Amino acid sequence: MRPTRGRCEIIADVTNSIRTLFADRGPTAIASVVVLITVLAVAFVAIWWRVPDMLYPPGPDKSSSMSSPEYQASRISATASTRSALLLGLAGIAAIGTLLVNLRNTRVAVATLQVANENAQVAIRNVQIAERGHFTDRFAKAVEQLGGTSIIISLGGVYSLQQLMREGSAPGDPKVIASVICAFIRVKSPTIGSTPEKDRKHEVGAALQVLCSTQLEERLTGLDLSRSRLRGHTIWGDNLRNAQFDYSDLSGSFLQGVDLTGAAFAGTNLSNTILVGATLNRATFSLVVQNPDIHRNKPVPKDLIITAKMDDALMSGASLSEARLHDVDFSRTIGLTQEQVDQAVGNGGTLLPPGIKRPAWWPQQGLADWH
Repeated sequence: MRPTRGRCEIIADVTNSIRTLFADRGPTAIASVVVLITVLAVAFVAIWWRVPDMLYPPGPDKSSSMSSPEYQASRISATASTRSALLLGLAGIAAIGTLLVNLRNTRVAVATLQVANENAQVAIRNVQIAERGHFTDRFAKAVEQLGGTSIIISLGGVYSLQQLMREGSAPGDPKVIASVICAFIRVKSPTIGSTPEKDRKHEVGAALQVLCSTQLEERLTGLDLSRSRLRGHTIWGDNLRNAQFDYSDLSGSFLQGVDLTGAAFAGTNLSNTILVGATLNRATFSLVVQNPDIHRNKPVPKDLIITAKMDDALMSGASLSEARLHDVDFSRTIGLTQEQVDQAVGNGGTLLPPGIKRPAWWPQQGLADWH
């Protein structure tokens, strides 16, 4: 046993523990701790020195059996063992104190981490708010540019909106921006109600290509391009599924290989349009205008049946699976095959090119016969 070394280690542990516990406290608290440590140290020394003598007293005189060498040797050994036990007890108390201090420090560290995490969350929210505000400012500026009188300014607005569509700082942003671009096309190049603005073909074409070809994580669908003059444009891209082209003018346009699944073409002028290889599955080419005077199983007035105009449309290789061709005149289309027609859904009012037979499963009546 080496009591001197053990005593130093104990004192060092206690001192470090108390220093950690009372770190960053005022001078008064530190002075109180020093006094307390001094009192405890004096008390421990007194106990450490006096208790063994009280437990194992020396013999009263030399004639007593307690004064024999054997007794004195046993007494010295017991005294040393007792003092060692007291030192070990003090070491245990110091260890418990150290554990409590470490527990307190752990709690402080956890609280500090929580505060730091909350501060980080606040900082992230502030950054997001700032980014959102910047995005909104850019969006407002781009929309303002769309209304500019200069072609260059308008094109700048179109391509600024394209960049914002790609960034999309919040879910749904690309759809909102796309709806604005669709509105720009309908206003700048209408087919009904007003005369298209002069020299707007470049802007409308650029806006159309931004809508159709911009690559996004989630493909755009259901673009509203109805009542728009899109004559002679080359259109390509992956964002035209379920697009609305009702009452639009697509005559002479180039739509080769475009995915137009579910698109609506009621009242659309598709004369001389190139639809080679286009996907027109489930597309609709006609509609019946809603009218309260029309009753079920009664003839429909022809002026309420709106169909696409297909004169000289080139449809070689176009997919028409489940496309609705009711009452549409395909008699002057080019490249339409029996296989394409067999995949589509028509009726007795559907007119087909020479040599193409109406599928037997199509209804014999047209929309004008029965509703």
